[in-house]
Amino acid sequence: MKDLELLSKLDSFTPEKVGTIINSLSKIYSLSNRNNFVANKSQYNAVLSTLPQNLIILVPKLESEPFFNIFSLVRKLKIIDSALLESFSKTFLSSHLENATLPNIVEFLSGYDFNQEKNTELWCSIEKKIDELVYRKEGSIPFPDLKTVIKCFADSNRGNRSFREKLLENLIGDLNSCSIEFSADIAIALEKIGIKNKAYIGPFFDHVVKHIGSGNNLQYHKLIPACIRLNAGNKNLLELENHAKNKLKEISLRNMNNYISVYKDFAKGMDDINEDRILFLEQLENVYEEVYNKNFELAESEDGIPIHIRALSLFLRVGVVKNHKFWTKVFKDIQIFSLCNQNKILWKLIRSIEASQWAKQNR
Repeated sequence: MKDLELLSKLDSFTPEKVGTIINSLSKIYSLSNRNNFVANKSQYNAVLSTLPQNLIILVPKLESEPFFNIFSLVRKLKIIDSALLESFSKTFLSSHLENATLPNIVEFLSGYDFNQEKNTELWCSIEKKIDELVYRKEGSIPFPDLKTVIKCFADSNRGNRSFREKLLENLIGDLNSCSIEFSADIAIALEKIGIKNKAYIGPFFDHVVKHIGSGNNLQYHKLIPACIRLNAGNKNLLELENHAKNKLKEISLRNMNNYISVYKDFAKGMDDINEDRILFLEQLENVYEEVYNKNFELAESEDGIPIHIRALSLFLRVGVVKNHKFWTKVFKDIQIFSLCNQNKILWKLIRSIEASQWAKQNR
């Protein structure tokens, strides 16, 4: 294939030939998305393995437009290479950030594995540039760009307090443009940032609850843990639980583990475990075995036992254990696991399970 052959040659990677490089990368990306993309697969993989080294030579020499075009294509092709990322980052900072537009910056922030970039100067410079382009002019970042910026700064744990507050004020001022899909990602980002200010959390979750019916099932399972951890209020949590409780059979193993983790901590004081919450946890207990049967290998492995311990401890604490046959079998596995367990937290949970009335009746 002509494009693969061109991309395999080091002498193709010059500023004079950058248009040809971009066209070839675009064609390769289009081909790679076809279901019948089988021909030249070995050559394709060979080219992708050498492409980062070739691009590292070219990237510092690029003008802004081809720089962002190539960066976008590298991201789409999912080429992950730390040295190439460093080259993009340094070149962006030294040559392209000064004249970058907001779409340029968002495209760069969306880049592959960018959140692993630890260059403090780069993040501070991006923050200042966004402030210059948007907030000093009393403007705002529109969706979906705002979601990308909030998520990236949260994932990387970057951004000073003043800048984060500007992003949050931007968010609250444009909630009508924030879809439920965006809300789920933003809620997780707010968790990572550690936002506790009710002036932001309250309006955000009021918006989420008002529009939750327009989202897909996955969004409930992201939003509920965030609602609990951000202390967004019992009223909002009940609304989210009511939407999610009849759809728990569809949750992933990761969702289940996240639910167990967050409700285990939430239920410690029992202050917020009202009748409605118990009904939700009953549903969670009811589907627990089915969810794990879909992931049988993990459920039956030693790695699955700590998850069972946390789950059984939670369900016993709130009094919703109904699937006695399943939990009796799990309890036997837990007892075997306890003989070699070195984790003090798990040890305390195991002791609390063993001391329960249920355990005494189901030994």
